[in-house]
Amino acid sequence: MTRFEAFDADRQRPNIVAEHCDPAIAQAVVVCLDAFKPSDSLSIGVRSRSIPVKIAKHLDPVLVDFAIRNEVPMTGWNGLSELVRDCNRDVMDFRIHMWGRQVIARAVCKGHKHRDQAAHTVDTLRNFAEFCRAFRSTRLPVQVAEKGKDGAFAYHLEEQRIRVRKHAYAKPIEPWFDEAGWCELCCNHTETEKFKREHIEAGDDIKPDVPLYVPSLSTRFCADHASTAGQAYKRDLLRRPYWHSMMRALIEARLSLGLYALDFEERRAATYELVFPQKSVLPSVKAIHDYVMNPPGKLRETTSRADLLELMRLAIADAKRASQ
Repeated sequence: MTRFEAFDADRQRPNIVAEHCDPAIAQAVVVCLDAFKPSDSLSIGVRSRSIPVKIAKHLDPVLVDFAIRNEVPMTGWNGLSELVRDCNRDVMDFRIHMWGRQVIARAVCKGHKHRDQAAHTVDTLRNFAEFCRAFRSTRLPVQVAEKGKDGAFAYHLEEQRIRVRKHAYAKPIEPWFDEAGWCELCCNHTETEKFKREHIEAGDDIKPDVPLYVPSLSTRFCADHASTAGQAYKRDLLRRPYWHSMMRALIEARLSLGLYALDFEERRAATYELVFPQKSVLPSVKAIHDYVMNPPGKLRETTSRADLLELMRLAIADAKRASQ
């Protein structure tokens, strides 16, 4: 999958904090980002390299205080570290969304300014949680599959250093694009993930929550895109930045309508149909890409979200016409 660095060479932070976020929450998020290191992971085995441990230290107390001040308890969870550590992406998104609705509803009674701050605070927490879930560590425990003489696979754990490369298209760095186990250029599973699922079903002793490494298989691409010399890889690689921009635009457009965020698979599938099946990249898709990469203002502003929503409607209409 596409890996991204938490910070670039100039130590610039990802664009996570929304403009009118609660100052205490914003400061705590920045402190967490500064505390993260490239070798950190979601595991709590090594506390000095644990993202949930750092969130529990710097952000959770501030978040609890924010919930108390706004009289909106975090039902079913005690802090963001718990969601990032223990919940899958869909559960995490759902709990933040439902709690955020209560925060915003409470703020509406206090006036427009309070509502904006509440909405931007929830956006910030959602962004930060997504960023943490998508964090790619440079040092991870992996299962290595080795094929024996009898043809059976044996698995052993070892810690590998991973070369982290900066995503060339993300501006700023965004965590919503790629997920472990999915091909970077389509909606299929990677070769390694497909191997893992098949062998788990066959009863092999594979830990489902630990990354798998098979020397002959790709961890980034499916069988159709695994060969970098293949026509499919060359064609779809050029369209990947448009796909990423469409996913970002879809997130902002749904937020502007007050709709619950799509899960990872739904988001990829919906935007894939707008970019890849067409003979060439649609003009409306190019317009969305240009807007996301060089917005006139901040993408979290109401005006920018409204512009993206209108561009998304044009892209859907163009795709329907092109498929007829």
